[in-house]
Amino acid sequence: MNDSNLEELLSTVAVLRDQVNNLNARLAERERLTPVEEDRKVSPVLNVYSIVSKPDKFDGTRKATHVKTFTGKMRDFIRCQTNLPPEDHVKVAASYLTKSAYVWFSKWAKQNPYAELEAFLTALELHFLPSNSAQEARDRLNALKQRSSVKEYVEKFLEILEEIDDAQDSELKTLFLRGLKKEVQIQARLADRGGFLSFDELQEVALDVDSILFQNGHFKPRNFGNGAAPMDLSNLDLEDQERYRREGR
Repeated sequence: MNDSNLEELLSTVAVLRDQVNNLNARLAERERLTPVEEDRKVSPVLNVYSIVSKPDKFDGTRKATHVKTFTGKMRDFIRCQTNLPPEDHVKVAASYLTKSAYVWFSKWAKQNPYAELEAFLTALELHFLPSNSAQEARDRLNALKQRSSVKEYVEKFLEILEEIDDAQDSELKTLFLRGLKKEVQIQARLADRGGFLSFDELQEVALDVDSILFQNGHFKPRNFGNGAAPMDLSNLDLEDQERYRREGR
C-alpha cells in the first residue's frame, strides 16, 4: 500500500470515529431524557390537553350526574397539568369544592393527609353519590319515552346513562328500544333482527329512521352492516305486522 492510499484510509477512519462518537453522545443524551422531554426536544408540538376546560365548582349536591361530571372532568384537568407536582393534585382539586363539599373535605383531609388524587375522587364519589343512584338511573331509563325527535331522546338517554358504570350493550339496547316511538322502534328492531348491532350503531339506525320519517314519510332501504335494512311495514305479511306492533308496545 502506497503512502497516498494509507493517508486516505486513515482519513476515512478518523471521519468514521467522529461519527461513532457523535452517535454515542446522542444515544447517551436520549437515555437521560424522559419521554416527555425527548418529545419536546425532537418534535415540539401543541399539547392538546392544555386546552381542557376547568371543571365547574362542586357544592356537594347529591345528584349522580353532578358528582360524576365533577370527578370525570377533574381527572382530565389534573392529568393535563404536566407541570403540577403529584403532591399538589389533591390541593388543586379541593380548591374547586364549595359549601358542604368543602366541609367534608376539611375533615377527610385530616384523616388522609398524604392521599393521592384517585383516592380523593373515589372517596368523594362514595360520600356524595346516592347509594342507589345506579338503580334509580336504570328506573329512569326504563321510564324514558321519546316525546319529540330521536336526537333529543338520545341526548336524554345518554345523560342518564352517565350515572351507570356497569351497563352492558344488551341491556342498553333493550332499554333504548323500549322508549322509542312505535314507528321508529319497529324499524330499529328490523335493522337489528340478528342482534349484531352495537348500542352505538342502534342509535345511528334510530336517528336515520327518524330523519327519513320526518323528511319523506316513508323508509328507504339501507344496509346497516348486518344484511338487514329498515323496511316499510307494507313489506311484511299481516302476522309479522301484528307481531312487531306487539313488540313495539
